[in-house]
Amino acid sequence: MSDFKQTRTMELVDIANSLSNEDVCKLIGMLRHRLFVWTQDNDGVSHCDDVIDACCNGALVQINCVDREDI
Repeated sequence: MSDFKQTRTMELVDIANSLSNEDVCKLIGMLRHRLFVWTQDNDGVSHCDDVIDACCNGALVQINCVDREDI
């Protein structure tokens, strides 16, 4: 890995480690147009679902996707 890539990676690690869960939720919301989540139906068919937003759920961050029934 080049020095630039390694330095940039370490900068991103520092940023990620400094974020609260609330900050992560806001960041996911800002990036939602660049994200998707693979989900699988009961029949085993996989789908690519768009991310709507994220919220705190206890000590974790929950990513919310478009409900396939609403499409």
